[in-house]
Amino acid sequence: MNANVGMNIGRRELVAWLGFLGSIAGSAYLAWLLFWHWPANAAALGSDPSVGAPVSTGLTVYVLVVAALQNWRRRSEPMEDERDRAIDGVAAKHAFIALALLNVVAGVGMHSESARLAAFGGEWLRLFLLWMVLASVAVFAGSQLYRYRRG
Repeated sequence: MNANVGMNIGRRELVAWLGFLGSIAGSAYLAWLLFWHWPANAAALGSDPSVGAPVSTGLTVYVLVVAALQNWRRRSEPMEDERDRAIDGVAAKHAFIALALLNVVAGVGMHSESARLAAFGGEWLRLFLLWMVLASVAVFAGSQLYRYRRG
């Protein structure tokens, strides 16, 4: 049995792993910040944009880098085949559905708790929107990994 069988992954799968692990970690951190830490300290955090700005900038750059890596083609890599296109299409569909569901839930939450969310400030809302994007990137990359691993 060859010990390198499990380590033989392509560049597309490697980028999917990078996107999945980073977006899961970023989503978990933002979920903690938004739903556990922020509500307890809303008065101090809502008026101070220096709290969320570094986190927001760093995670936005991360999402852009993963998106660029997903679309970057090296000359040495063969052209993508039908399997790669099918995997990307299914992953994009799953990510869009996740983002749409998160938007519906956010819309209902903002309608029913508008006064409470207004007290959190605009910085909270910006980080919340970034959390929704990171969650959809996690679904996209996770769907890619599932398809790459399951055939």
